[in-house]
Amino acid sequence: MYNLLHPYLSDLAIAGIGAALSFIVTYIIDVLFIKGRLTGLPVDHGKVVTREDGTQISINAESNNKVTSIGTVFFVYFILFSLLFTPISYEYAAYVAVAIFTMVIGYLDDAVFGAKKGLEGKELAKYEKKMEYLNGVLELVGAFVPALMFALWNDTDIHIFRLTVHVPFAVYILLAMLLIWVSVNAVNGTDGVDGLSGTVYLINIATYLIIFHEELGDYTLRGLILQATVLAYLFHNFGESRILMGDAGSRPLGFFLALFAMKSGHPISFLLISSVFIFDGFLGVVKLAILRIYEKLFGHEKKEALRKKGLFKIAFPFHVHLKTNCGWEKKKVVCFFIILSLFVAVLSVFIFWLFMSDTLL
Repeated sequence: MYNLLHPYLSDLAIAGIGAALSFIVTYIIDVLFIKGRLTGLPVDHGKVVTREDGTQISINAESNNKVTSIGTVFFVYFILFSLLFTPISYEYAAYVAVAIFTMVIGYLDDAVFGAKKGLEGKELAKYEKKMEYLNGVLELVGAFVPALMFALWNDTDIHIFRLTVHVPFAVYILLAMLLIWVSVNAVNGTDGVDGLSGTVYLINIATYLIIFHEELGDYTLRGLILQATVLAYLFHNFGESRILMGDAGSRPLGFFLALFAMKSGHPISFLLISSVFIFDGFLGVVKLAILRIYEKLFGHEKKEALRKKGLFKIAFPFHVHLKTNCGWEKKKVVCFFIILSLFVAVLSVFIFWLFMSDTLL
């Protein structure tokens, strides 16, 4: 389709058509799932967290029995229309394959790994540990393969504003793996309140498109289609959701966010532009890792004592802390993160304009 339209329209106009079609089709398909005309996706069973005293509470009971994994739908349409309405390359096709793999991991997590009915006590703990290890292996593969492909297709220079640092091939792969893994888990961790993850994601991608539109090249066009697709999903998820993206949506979205950071040539910009995702969705992973290491070194009792001190008392993802410990309503939580994300976006644009003004001309 791109080759047919290219002699008559600009690349931006062609991508705009693809974005409009992706929005319309995604919106209609979502409606069909909501109305029950289309079926086959799993349903959500809410999320449960364990308090310090060992009791379990539901933090997302309102999501029970809602259709989840709708990410398998909207992400497929994004991929389809991005392939049809932007220039195709072997490199992008390879990233699409990785994104599909990541999406499948997420779907399995939604539909298979999360199937805990009838399991209690030690059986449940054993099952969760087994699935955690399996997930870890799959995530490692999903980070290593695209990191290797990126290093083979692109140079391994990292730009820090106007400074260019050459990174050895092997080191770059390790750093790229870390970036992809953090991004996937951060976006996935933030997906817990209606409209939160999708809205913050739109602001993140828009920030990359504004600052790095020249460096991103064709990925700017794909970013427009991605924005339109996520926006169509948000029509049914913002406020009181009727469908959920699930891990099948949040994981590939996280992968593409990391890809945009790497393609910009300024991967370290992720620490600033996506700091809201890191703060809300990823610090919980860091907290859990510290507690587990502390437990192995000093024992269970000291770990539980540490859990009750300082920052370790804060529940993560942070939106969980705001809902359960601060008593905030969902709308207030989402508004807080939208305002925070907009502030970070404006700050990011200003900082990069200040140090790299020629990129915004």
